[in-house]
Amino acid sequence: HGARGLAPEREYQYRRLLDSMPDAFLIEQDNTIVFANPAAERMLELESGSSLIGRKADSIFVDSHHARARHDSLTRGGRKDCTSNEVVQALSGHKFDAELVSCLTLWRNREAIQTVVRDLSWLNKVLELLRDERNLMKLILDNIGDGVCLVDSDGMIKSTNLALTQMFGMNDAAFFGRTAHELFHAIGDEEETTPDVC
Repeated sequence: HGARGLAPEREYQYRRLLDSMPDAFLIEQDNTIVFANPAAERMLELESGSSLIGRKADSIFVDSHHARARHDSLTRGGRKDCTSNEVVQALSGHKFDAELVSCLTLWRNREAIQTVVRDLSWLNKVLELLRDERNLMKLILDNIGDGVCLVDSDGMIKSTNLALTQMFGMNDAAFFGRTAHELFHAIGDEEETTPDVC
């Protein structure tokens, strides 16, 4: 087959790679989508029988300020690639945060921009769960009668509950930057007592 058979084989392997990617892969040229992999169709909630090809890129990359900066950094700024966090809009109108990695490419012998889109919705859900968990912990700790503080590996106080601040008559800020030992040491540790001599 020689060299003539090599290019189609590589193109086939490259296409299989793009089709199996979990992240969306898009190529835009003159603000128009000219290529999209199956993951892009799923992520952007494409209806059955429809196509992303021919749709305007700015109807998807709706964070116009960041999208323009990403575009200009590649076409005018001379950067080889550009990573940014932007708001992406699915065809249903649903918007979500995404990480975009773009670089210049050629499409039918003309300059174009290829972009990998990674949906960050899962990350926002995790962060929301963590915030809820922290808020729940604070609610519980602030409503128990015992004084509680959290310390780091060096013994420095990182947070306190309401009962502890009331016990000491201090606000939260007064505890930070101090060690737990400094506040909670036993008096007997520093005072030596001499036993009575009979």
